[in-house]
Amino acid sequence: MNKHLIASLCGLSLTLLPAVSNAYEPYMGPYFSFNGGLAMAVDADATEPGLPGGFTIESDAGFAGTVAMGFRVNPNIRFEAEFGYQQNDVDRMEYGWESIPLEGDTWSNSLLVNGYIDFFNNSPITPFVTAGVGGAYVELNDFKVPGEWGPGYDADDTVFAWQVGAGIGYALTPQLTLDLKYRYFATSDPEFDGTEVEYASHNVYAGIRLHF
Repeated sequence: MNKHLIASLCGLSLTLLPAVSNAYEPYMGPYFSFNGGLAMAVDADATEPGLPGGFTIESDAGFAGTVAMGFRVNPNIRFEAEFGYQQNDVDRMEYGWESIPLEGDTWSNSLLVNGYIDFFNNSPITPFVTAGVGGAYVELNDFKVPGEWGPGYDADDTVFAWQVGAGIGYALTPQLTLDLKYRYFATSDPEFDGTEVEYASHNVYAGIRLHF
């Protein structure tokens, strides 16, 4: 009797094994994703003609969000077109030994093409690396010293943008994945009325990816 029971259980295990393996196989084809998180702006060095040594703009942590449409072309590689938004309030300007408080904010809209390499394994957790290139519209909005009367300084520029990053995906279902990722996002230096300013940030996101 025990021999028959053991044989039956072994047979059932062999029958279920392909189903268990298939649970973590990549879902091929198109997908949609949404991500939101924290944007930690890098201190931005600025160079202005006629101003020796330049100055640095420090910003507070802000919000970053993305939406993307993508396509998995094989089990390990996918590509996507991504629209991103980011906003950071400025904190102060450092010039030599002076520290000058500032009001205002910087924000950007970006459009990038990203590639991903997914490292699938026999678990619901899939590590990945990513890189992307594209363009960004960067704007300075209402820059001024606190208490200064009148409107602040506004300027904008459209520049080349790129990003690299890594993260993990957790498969909630075969079609729905929770993503946690880090990205370093940067652009070529925007130019505002002759002043060039660095624009870059360390971004941490949480989001969902729906395959269909």
